[in-house]
Amino acid sequence: MVKSFEKSFLQLDELLGKEDWRGVVKLLIGTSTRKPGNLWKRYKEALLDSVGQQRDLVPPHLLEQSTSP
Repeated sequence: MVKSFEKSFLQLDELLGKEDWRGVVKLLIGTSTRKPGNLWKRYKEALLDSVGQQRDLVPPHLLEQSTSP
């Protein structure tokens, strides 16, 4: 899985360098069944698998400090 992400992120970097926005969108949210497509969905799923369904990754006291004047 790591190699797949590495290839996808390299491809993303290349597309961004070329300013190929259509290619970027296809890579990130493409609906094809090929591996490089759906990068955003695959990344979110891998992230949730590694951290679990825990929603509160930032301690509440840090959030309170950042909103205080």
